[in-house]
Amino acid sequence: MEKSTIEGYNATVHTPKSPSRRALYIIGSDASDMYEGICNEYGVLTVCLEVEDWNRDLSPRKAPRAFKGQEDFSGGAGKFAQILTERIIPTIEEEVSAVKVGMTASTVVTKRYIAGYSLAGLFACYACLSTECFDGFASVSGSLWFDGFIDDVKNSAKRPPVQRAYFSLGDREKNTRNQRMAVVEDMTREISALFEERGAETLFELNPGNHFADSELRMKKGIDFLLGV
Repeated sequence: MEKSTIEGYNATVHTPKSPSRRALYIIGSDASDMYEGICNEYGVLTVCLEVEDWNRDLSPRKAPRAFKGQEDFSGGAGKFAQILTERIIPTIEEEVSAVKVGMTASTVVTKRYIAGYSLAGLFACYACLSTECFDGFASVSGSLWFDGFIDDVKNSAKRPPVQRAYFSLGDREKNTRNQRMAVVEDMTREISALFEERGAETLFELNPGNHFADSELRMKKGIDFLLGV
C-alpha cells in the first residue's frame, strides 16, 4: 500500500503481487482494510481516492443543497472527471504502479472500473457517461435522484456503453421525507434499464435497510459483480 497526492487529491494505492491489467478506482473512500483484501482477492490494482468537497467534485451541475445547513451543489463533476482521467489515473498507472510490477507503462491496464457510494455512486455513473475511460461501474446507494441526471443518461445514447453496470439501494431509501430524494428507487431502476438496453451486463439489487446500512458490504457486492469472471 502506498499513499500519494496528485492534483490535490489523496490516493491510497494497493498494488497486487503479480502484474495486473485491471484497475479499480474507489471514489470518495478512505483506505479501509476491505480494499487491500479486494486487491489480493482479485489481483487487481485498487485505488482509493479521497474527495474533500463532495458537493463540488461529485455533482454533475449546479443545484440547491439537499439538506439545510449544507452547501449547494456547485457542479464540478465535469472538471473532476477530467482531472481524474487525464492526470490522476495516468500518474498512478504509469509512475506509481507500472514501475513496481515491471511492466511497460502503456500496457499495464487494459480494463478499468470505478465505484462509489452515495454521491460518489452518482459520480461513478456520470464518469462512464462523460468519458470513455472505464469498462464498468458500481453505483452503490447512488444519488441517482440528482436533478436532471436521468436526462443526462438518456441523452448519452450515442456513447459506447460500458461492459458492466451495477446499481444497488437500500429498500428503505425511497421512504425519505425529502421529496427530491424520494424518487431515487424509480430513477435507479430506470437508469439501470437504460444501460441494459444499450448492451451492458447490468444488475440492480435492493438491500435491506436505509441509505447508511451495511455500506462496506454493499460496496463489496458491487465490486464482486464488476470483477467477477
